[in-house]
Amino acid sequence: MSAYDWYAIRIRPTHRLEFTVLHALTQREHPAMVPFETKWEKHRTKRTRLAEQRYPIFPCYVFAQFCTYRDFWLTKEAINQRAIDIGKHPPIVGLVGYGSKPAKLSRTDVSMLQAISLPRMSDVNLHKAIRQGGRASVVARGHPLEGHTVTIDTITRSKCKILLEILGSMKVVEIDASAL
Repeated sequence: MSAYDWYAIRIRPTHRLEFTVLHALTQREHPAMVPFETKWEKHRTKRTRLAEQRYPIFPCYVFAQFCTYRDFWLTKEAINQRAIDIGKHPPIVGLVGYGSKPAKLSRTDVSMLQAISLPRMSDVNLHKAIRQGGRASVVARGHPLEGHTVTIDTITRSKCKILLEILGSMKVVEIDASAL
């Protein structure tokens, strides 16, 4: 292993254990991700309601970044020992690799995983206060309109048309709804 490479961690096949391991890794300050898809299903107790459920795209795998193999091994032992201490089975099986050598993920693979790990507009819920004719602040970091308060003209699933006052006149500008 070299300085901060990404690896695939294999975990036990248990329902939603990927998210538990993801939480444990991020609590130990290791960058990690679990690409997931969102499905809307009937609520378990209230059959008339729909509930959002997230399912891993790659079951039994969590992707994380480590500096050295020893760093991974110490983290694995700490997470597995914590599970044993509370009476559960150890969740982490090991790293995916070739024989005894761990397999590093390429930058292309990591970019693809990060792209599908980001929330899609179908996963982003707009706040109820954001409605047509209302005012909102642009909060997306690095957005050219960051910090400006704008009036919302129209809202679609992924875009908002906003009214922006430029040089004393109102202009309609389209931005991503997630920026508000």
